[in-house]
Amino acid sequence: MLRCPNQQAALPAPNAQARLDLIGALAASACAVHCLAVPLVLVALPLAGAEAFHSETFDQGFALAASLFGGWMARSGWRRHRDWSAVSVYLLAVTLLLVGAFGFGAHHDAADGVVGHGHGHAHGHAVGHALLLAGGGFLMACAHWRNRRLTLGAARAQLTNISPGVPLAAAD
Repeated sequence: MLRCPNQQAALPAPNAQARLDLIGALAASACAVHCLAVPLVLVALPLAGAEAFHSETFDQGFALAASLFGGWMARSGWRRHRDWSAVSVYLLAVTLLLVGAFGFGAHHDAADGVVGHGHGHAHGHAVGHALLLAGGGFLMACAHWRNRRLTLGAARAQLTNISPGVPLAAAD
């Protein structure tokens, strides 16, 4: 762990942070694929015994986990590179994920008089739910990729004593 000047908390080393952002980007990409694919294979899920991957609880848990992990990575990355672009994309991703998991059509079931499809959502909300979660997952992956690139650029700049925004070719 490296310590930033005037900072109390330790930051992950640049390579470790880059690896964590890579893991986050891959997980967020898997989330986006999951959210797009589930509506397409909805009929086959009960036959395959994979109902657990198409539940409101799974969606909410994954949205929360992705939001917390992404927030930690965005914060530690920003503290290293001070670029708001990755944080901005992260905040938009979290908004889509949380609205998709907890807000858009959530908690509708037969008891509410709305006939759902076993996922806790009415059919009319299923498309919006899937698009919000898939969009949030895609943007979360973009935020991790951007954060990773900025973190590695900041580490390279620190080693070569140049500004992170200056391409290496221009510094030579």
